[in-house]
Amino acid sequence: LPFANQSGDGVMICEVLEHFTLDPLHCLIEANRILKPGGFIVLTTPNAASWFSIHKALNNEHPSRWAVYSVNEANRKNHIHAREYLVSEVALLLDGAGFGGIETFTRDYAINPPHRPIEGFSTENREETIFARAYKMGPPKKRSVKPVYLDDVDFVPGVKPS
Repeated sequence: LPFANQSGDGVMICEVLEHFTLDPLHCLIEANRILKPGGFIVLTTPNAASWFSIHKALNNEHPSRWAVYSVNEANRKNHIHAREYLVSEVALLLDGAGFGGIETFTRDYAINPPHRPIEGFSTENREETIFARAYKMGPPKKRSVKPVYLDDVDFVPGVKPS
């Protein structure tokens, strides 16, 4: 990002994380870099474990919110979701990027008709969108974190991933 180190009070990353095809943690590490100590991050992303996604999968439909490709160049740029996340994965990424005081919740929007809970399964964090807020607590801890990445690798300043 073209911002100086520790120059910002807050960062918003809304409906972006799911579009990264290579390295979503890099974005959060960059957010950490530009935030002042104690600065905040607000992040939203679709919830892969929402009732919406579960009901779609049970009806043999792809559970991702935007799972379709387009041959029309104007419609395909940054359109498809590369990966949707669980609430626990968002918290792991934020923690790995050096954030603490992490608060998460989920809420629905624009679902028609509403997708009802399934008996015997937890109703916690089943709404369509994940909302997260956290604060910069220190430098990044991780360069990659399982299960979002294949490997769990500690962050080393100045070392690019291989």
